[in-house]
Amino acid sequence: MKKSVYVLTFLFILCISPSFLAKPTVEARGAILIEAKTNTILYEKNAYSKFYPASITKLLTTLIIEEQLSENHIITKSQNSVNTIPKDSSEIGLKIGDSYNKVNGLYGLLLGSDNFIAHDLALAHSGSISNFAELMNTRAKALGAKNTHFTNPHGYHDPNHYTTPYDMAQIAKGAFDNPTVQKIAGTAQFNFYVNNKNKYIPIKNTSRLLKSETPYYNPAVVACKTGYHSDAGQTLVAKAVYGDMELIAAVMYEKTPNQYIDVNKLFDYAKTYYGVEQKSDIYTLKNKTITPWSEPSITRAVEKGWANNATNYNDTIYTEDLVAMLKKVGASYNGITMQEVYDLVGLKKGDLITRSSFAEIMTFAAKKWQLTLAITTTKPLPSDVTHLSDDTKAAISYMIDRDLMLPSNFLFNPNRILTFAEAISTIDRLPL
Repeated sequence: MKKSVYVLTFLFILCISPSFLAKPTVEARGAILIEAKTNTILYEKNAYSKFYPASITKLLTTLIIEEQLSENHIITKSQNSVNTIPKDSSEIGLKIGDSYNKVNGLYGLLLGSDNFIAHDLALAHSGSISNFAELMNTRAKALGAKNTHFTNPHGYHDPNHYTTPYDMAQIAKGAFDNPTVQKIAGTAQFNFYVNNKNKYIPIKNTSRLLKSETPYYNPAVVACKTGYHSDAGQTLVAKAVYGDMELIAAVMYEKTPNQYIDVNKLFDYAKTYYGVEQKSDIYTLKNKTITPWSEPSITRAVEKGWANNATNYNDTIYTEDLVAMLKKVGASYNGITMQEVYDLVGLKKGDLITRSSFAEIMTFAAKKWQLTLAITTTKPLPSDVTHLSDDTKAAISYMIDRDLMLPSNFLFNPNRILTFAEAISTIDRLPL
């Protein structure tokens, strides 16, 4: 790649309050948030790690039954289900021989989370649980799941019955794309009709997101499913709609009531920072964290593939994120490694980066890659960096003299934590 003289006059001033930078902190061991129309990941935590889903499994069961079992099919609570399903399973109170139609069965499945109904629906559809489980796994892959294996239609614990937050979001996306499934999963209460007894069993959705009397109620939520067993912890998948934006959140291994708190945090985060734009039949993600001063650099970075349009650019950047960007940007120069960053400034994976450390990293990168960076004017050191080490001051001088990083109001703010926007805008100015 050709090296050239690069002269830039750009005043880099960042005016963002610390509270605006915060990414949500969730208690779940695994979590994901996607925008469904664009299928864009907006937040993830251990999104590709295995977890037990518990009863959120029933979303896939419901989708398959809704799509493939005839509307007039009558299901009967069987002796087989009673013999097979553990006695501590969730149920709505049906007795052996009680019959119901498909639609009522789906309400009993999603609202009442009845494991016996799940079992009997699977038998009615496929003849055996193993056949239905095989179909579930095939359907999950078709919906975009990558590391999911289901052994039953209800989610009662089996060590070989697992999924990931990412996969569960894809399964939920497919399930909620079905209007009937979304309607059922968004219903707060329902009267379940038992055909043979000509009576109704009132059932309520197990999710507090739909219950207006609870502090976790969210009127934007249009569908959800809860799950729990001791090995899975609390699990929850939910869909919320804000204008043209459709959000799906999945949280795995929680303690009550954190599953509701976390999902609402994720939804609040997304509606604050993102939106959806439509041109013809194409939906694109609108990132509200892109400001006029950062937009040119971010646009170029996204086009070149070393930045992601779904990033919250006002968020603080971790060392591994910066190294990943520098690896892509400097691919022709063998990038920058985590070990080099650690040796240089003592930062490791999971560490945030100060402006002074960033100056040292970027100075190291420019020199390692032998970039020609012209000095625009020699500027005095800002007064707030005079106490730093000689190496750090030299790096800051290097960046300031070449207009790669400039002080605001004559202060460099060396201890301020770096943001994605600041990192991208600076890296974009390198003559690569």
